[in-house]
Amino acid sequence: MLSAIFSSGCTIDLILDRENNRQCGIVNALEKRQEKRKTALIFNNYEDVSGTAVINISPARKLEHYGIRVELIGQLNVYKDTNVPYCFFAIFKDLDSPGCLYESKTYHWKLQGVEKEYETYWGVNVSVRYFVRLCVVQKYGSTLMKEVDLIVQNPVQIVPESEKVKMEFVLQKVGIEGCLHIEFEYDKLYYHLKDVVRGKINFLLVRIKLKYMEIHIVKTETVKGSYQQYTTTDIIGKFEVMDGSPLKLECIPVRLYLCCYDLTPTYNNIQNRYSVKYYLNIVLVDEEERRYFKRHDITLYRKEIT
Repeated sequence: MLSAIFSSGCTIDLILDRENNRQCGIVNALEKRQEKRKTALIFNNYEDVSGTAVINISPARKLEHYGIRVELIGQLNVYKDTNVPYCFFAIFKDLDSPGCLYESKTYHWKLQGVEKEYETYWGVNVSVRYFVRLCVVQKYGSTLMKEVDLIVQNPVQIVPESEKVKMEFVLQKVGIEGCLHIEFEYDKLYYHLKDVVRGKINFLLVRIKLKYMEIHIVKTETVKGSYQQYTTTDIIGKFEVMDGSPLKLECIPVRLYLCCYDLTPTYNNIQNRYSVKYYLNIVLVDEEERRYFKRHDITLYRKEIT
């Protein structure tokens, strides 16, 4: 009975425009439960964000309000910290001044020249989220709100040139003069997310029995909390280079397709809170199951909206 008396008799809806066949993406790629995953429209840095706000008034009811507005908000959240999102970006547009609505009404709105500097990101310890919020501040009752997520992806227009990269792996053992010396040469330092790593591995010296060799794509997420720093390292992908022991002066070609893996661009000190870096990690395993590692960083960038 009380809920019926104090009910506003009003529902709201918020719809983003989808002009020019705009692409969609997964909002939280880390969510394992498929039914909880949701999609959102993808925007780049300077694109306008527009849409429609709908206020539905029940028959014979009215809505007294102190204002109706739409907000575009960017939030950064460190999960293991206070878990209170930090708002690094916010703009708003008033749709209606304080007054009274006696019937349903539709508002068309547009937020122009909006600079969305950072990409949407969902990590292990941190996330960057963008969303549009519709707010109806009621005169009697709580504020009505509806939120719709959007995804920001910022393709890079100019990529620095880079020469070929050589990574040497020299292993010394007590009692063995010159145990292992290999050289991994790959074509460049900067790769886009759908690129191919092309290179070769030269075995300059082999005096131990190797069982197999792999190249791992490793992702490191470093987050600065209020009181401590969190670092998470994940192996995103594995590529088997060889199975068995190589011969001296043997050369093995490498062709590693990045499009097969779930990657993001490299992020450097975003909002002075987090960084995401990627590495190519050589893993050697001998016949006694001993493992040897050598890694080198690569820089990933977004070439186009994906």
